Amino acid sequence: MELREASYIELKAGVMSGTIDLAIVLGDTGRTELLDSMPLWSAQLMVALPDDHAFAEKATVYWPELKGELFLISQDDPGPDVRNIILRHLAAPSDDPQIVMRQLGRESILGEVASGNGISLQCEGAQLAPGQGVVLRPVHDGNGSIRLGYIACWRPDNSNPVLRSFFETFRCVD
Repeated sequence: MELREASYIELKAGVMSGTIDLAIVLGDTGRTELLDSMPLWSAQLMVALPDDHAFAEKATVYWPELKGELFLISQDDPGPDVRNIILRHLAAPSDDPQIVMRQLGRESILGEVASGNGISLQCEGAQLAPGQGVVLRPVHDGNGSIRLGYIACWRPDNSNPVLRSFFETFRCVD
């Protein structure tokens, strides 16, 4: 088994061409046309704040409180999906959320947050180094927390026996 990190487009192309057997991507089943998919898990959406931010002491941050903040988002996945989530929750006709797309990975984005250059959205479970200067708080809308789903996708005609083991493992977890 060889693990590979790449953009959604690259992973989908690899699965379509047969150079990748299985891709795990952010999204819902049905996102991947022409591919089979299976839901795996979901992760709560968290806002990453500098530890001296006004909201750092709050247990939960609500979307309306984030109006006027500068969001730092990676251009790589899941950045484009996160950008759409921000627009869905904060873009009204009179609003134009401040979103800066950067060619940086998660760790570098968190470094920018720690430096006070903006805030970011991350999935729960993001690892923070001790003393990094960043806190993660759940972000909620009127219905509660926001969860992002992850799916596995593969070509329907892929007969690699490792896929069968993968599916059996995840079906047992349900």
